[in-house]
Parts: sequence; structure tokens; C-alpha cells
Amino acid sequence: MPVGSIYSLQNQSIGLAIGSSVDRIIGTKLSGPRGVEAVIEYNGIYLNDRSWIDTFIVTNIDGIDDADIRDVREDFPGYHGELLGAAYYGGRTIVLSGYIETKTIWKMRDMIQGLRFAFSDISKEYPLIFHHYDPAYTLQICCKKSQKMQIVEEQTTLNEVRRNFQITLRARKPWFLSTDQVYATSGAFSGSTFDDILFNITNNGNFRAEPQFWVKGPFTTLSVTNEANNQNFEINTAIPAGEQWLFDTDGHRVIKVDDGTTKYKSLTDTSEEIFLEPVDLIENNAIHVEATGLTSGSLIEVRYQHTYM
Repeated sequence: MPVGSIYSLQNQSIGLAIGSSVDRIIGTKLSGPRGVEAVIEYNGIYLNDRSWIDTFIVTNIDGIDDADIRDVREDFPGYHGELLGAAYYGGRTIVLSGYIETKTIWKMRDMIQGLRFAFSDISKEYPLIFHHYDPAYTLQICCKKSQKMQIVEEQTTLNEVRRNFQITLRARKPWFLSTDQVYATSGAFSGSTFDDILFNITNNGNFRAEPQFWVKGPFTTLSVTNEANNQNFEINTAIPAGEQWLFDTDGHRVIKVDDGTTKYKSLTDTSEEIFLEPVDLIENNAIHVEATGLTSGSLIEVRYQHTYM
């Protein structure tokens, strides 16, 4: 290697964006979320199933390209440019547009009513699922209706009954998740103490994942660190035998599982939430555990979903 030269390995995301001057590239067929080619599911209803005679067809999707951004900046005093503040992703607005097609007006009324029912609950978010032919690459985002559903009462075809629709949805968290949740468990500990890498976890997405750590006592002391980013949480009180605690990055909480009692005060002052870095940045998140007071009943389980922006 010549002195002074700089070499770097191309990361996965850049590799996806490379073309060829020789021939077309078919593509991996794994990137997502899928769009208008996908069967789309929400609260028990399926859109874009083109094998149905009476069906919902989605012709346009707005919002799966990127999420909103909260970008803070101020004018640089007395000079050109700006002072940059913190930048975060906001929520995500997704708009599904298309048409309902049926052979009779009576079935059209049924399809419209079914569509209303599926999106009628605006008290909580439901998964909007973009199905892939390989379930491992099916992605979802939790969202709910944020504006009135628009269904135009207009007939423009001769032999079929057709109505255009538009559904506007809003997601409080802007990322897409794998529908399958990944589990890793410690199994029974062989001694009363442990100080080693317990899990090597891969987040196949391109954005930080929010894991849940399910811990079943007894533990006299417990410290958990992701060596990929040095994020750590540690307890300052023992976890009794048989009690199960949930350290939940996704829900921003620490609770006793059986009754929901908060256990935040059981964390040390330096504790923080642990995130799982994406595979573009690091192949494995090495989860280091230091613990004492273990028995054969002690258990640690981590649950997460691959996370994509």
C-alpha cells in the first residue's frame, strides 16, 4: 500500500446505490419497504390484492420515501452561515391513494364500509404492513388515520363500479420495523457470577433498533453494556428470585412485569437506554453482562426488531 494513501471499505448502503456501465443490475429484491407492488395490510383489511375480482388497488403512496425532520439552526451572529443545533427525525405522514373496483354497486357499498371500519379507530396506532414474498423482509410501521378519508362518489367506467379513495395516516415513530421479533436468551447460568459477552446481536436494518431486555431474578448486581456504542444500564438494588423486570428502550420505561410497577429508581444515575446499531455501522452488537447472585433460575432475554429508515 503506497505511503499516504487512504483506503476504505464500501459500506452496504453505498453498495446498494451502485450501477453498472456494462449491463443492468437486477437488484437484491430484498430492499424495502415495498410500495405499490406490495399487498398492504392494516387492521385486518388487505389492499392491493390483484388476485381478487372485487378489490382495492393502491396506485400512489406518498411518505414511504422519508420521514419529517426536526432541524434546528440559527443565523450565525455577525458572519455568514448558520449555527447548527440538534437534528432529529419527526413523525411520518403516509398517504395511500387508489381506487376500489367491484362488479356490482352492492359490493362497492360493502367494500367502502369495510374500509371505513378498518381505519375508524383513531385512539391508537395499528401496523401498516407492506408484505414481501419472503416474510423475513416484510416491513411495518405503526400509524393511524390523521385526516378524513376521501372516497369520491363518481362513476367513470361502463362495465365496472369504481370509486377513488385517499387515506392519510400519521406515524409517531418514523421508522419501519421487521414484522418478526428477534429473540435471544441467556439460558441457565452455570455459576453465581458472570462477566462476559452474553449476546452478539445483528440489526439488519439501517437505523438504530430499540430493544427490550427481559430480566428474571435473582440478581444481586447487574450491569449491561452494548460494546458497539458503550451504552450501559446498571441496577442499584437486587432483583428478587422469580421477579421479572423489563428494561424497555422502545417504551422508555423500566417496570416490574407482573404488576407494572416502575423501577426507574432502581437504575444508577449514570444508566442510559441501550440501542442496537445497524449492520452498516457494525456487524454485531456485543452485549456485555456483569452480574452476581445468580442461580439456575436467573435469566436474561433480549427482544428487538430490525429497524429501517
